[in-house]
Amino acid sequence: MRHRTLFCVFALVALVALGPVARAQPATGAIEGRVFNAATGRTLVNARVSVIGTKLETLSDSFGAYRLAGLPGGETHLTVAYVGLETQTATVSVSPGTVAQRDIDLKAVAAEEVVKLTAFTVVSDRETSAQALAQNERKNAANIRQIVAFDEFGDRNAEDVGELMRFLPGVGIVDGGQTASSIALRGFPDSNTAI
Repeated sequence: MRHRTLFCVFALVALVALGPVARAQPATGAIEGRVFNAATGRTLVNARVSVIGTKLETLSDSFGAYRLAGLPGGETHLTVAYVGLETQTATVSVSPGTVAQRDIDLKAVAAEEVVKLTAFTVVSDRETSAQALAQNERKNAANIRQIVAFDEFGDRNAEDVGELMRFLPGVGIVDGGQTASSIALRGFPDSNTAI
């Protein structure tokens, strides 16, 4: 009976002592939010969000959302980069066991010198240039990829796809009279290409 009483007392002491440990908050927190183009208000895909001083980084998804987890409590310094837009830094206060919310607005890169233009009319305003979008996709691709934005070629009127391919890097067109008859890729002859 005495051993049983000692066991119950010991179990009660252990339960009281370990109770706060079991209820303790996790030692780390997280940051999540979305990355926007400040000029248009649209979300940015594949914006690189990094924690300064660490190797921890992520890319924003197709909705512009990002999430960084496993961050120690306190102030965390982020840097957000996107090709064609100004890199921005932000300081976020992270509490252990919580998720801090922080949206980031990226602005266009400021020109180094002032250029005075004559009056002109803007027909449309795009989110970012087609070239910047293509460069960002190429930079963040998981494999080797050549991305070309159609907007770079301007209005090509009634040209066929063979004429358009003349402007692609690594592509050679073999003429067959008035139109392109076959394609040579990356220096290989057209007989090695199934297109």
